[in-house]
Amino acid sequence: MDKVNVKQVFLITILLIFWGTFSSISKLLLNGYDSISLLFFMYLSSAAAITVYMTATRKIKRIARMSRREIILYSLISLFSFLYYLLYFLALKQAPAIEITTINYLFPILIALLSVPINKEKFSFKTAISLFLGFTGVIIIVSGGNLSTISFTNIKADILIFLGALFWSFLSTFSKRIVKDQENFTFIAIIVQFLTCIVILPFFTKITLPDLTQFLGVTWLGVSNLVICFLIWLHLVSTLKTSTVASIAFLTPFVNLIAIVLILGEKLTIAGLVGFIVIVLGIVFQQMRPVKMRKLQ
Repeated sequence: MDKVNVKQVFLITILLIFWGTFSSISKLLLNGYDSISLLFFMYLSSAAAITVYMTATRKIKRIARMSRREIILYSLISLFSFLYYLLYFLALKQAPAIEITTINYLFPILIALLSVPINKEKFSFKTAISLFLGFTGVIIIVSGGNLSTISFTNIKADILIFLGALFWSFLSTFSKRIVKDQENFTFIAIIVQFLTCIVILPFFTKITLPDLTQFLGVTWLGVSNLVICFLIWLHLVSTLKTSTVASIAFLTPFVNLIAIVLILGEKLTIAGLVGFIVIVLGIVFQQMRPVKMRKLQ
């Protein structure tokens, strides 16, 4: 069993809050704003933030001491993150959010599966049950308890988001094995992704400037999700079993539901609470120690 300390509990809470409010804030921003432009300015703000941080703390000097091989590896792995966000926004544009969310949350399962060949972790029966309960809880939350509302209406969008989930899983598993310095990796990853944005995104649409409200929104999303959450996720993946972190990730839709209630004014449903309980049961089951039977005298 992983021992989760106070620091990790705090980091998990911050991660869930930022990830959980991501879609609600994005939904508000996308009301009248282009999704590709949103992605571009998210990376612009995150690149500015991580550069200021690394420069102010003088940690940017460590980049110069990295080997060429390390820089190349970090750059290549970072493209998995860019592809995830790009495919997520492209898929969200073509299919209902409930459909995209359902497929997107295959990523914890994919992470646990990929960790077996890549990081030599065991995929136990306990892990399988925990992931099953977690995914079931997500389905209950996103469907509002009515499974008939989940339908696959756009095969192209479904393939895009599945590939996105797969890329995020590759990022998580390979970073655990390869990344030695999480801050160096985050800096390189964001700069590489921003430069990739400059080259690729204009082919999808004309980048439009945000107004003040949109600028503040994309800046918040860029700093909170692409910098802070990225660092926290890397730390958790490197210090806990991948299957444990994957199970915790299933809590994000419930936090998203709370955010929808608080930000968008929608009602909290019984199905949301039931889904949350099912997810928590999965996490608790994952952390349970096997009971040793005493030998009969």
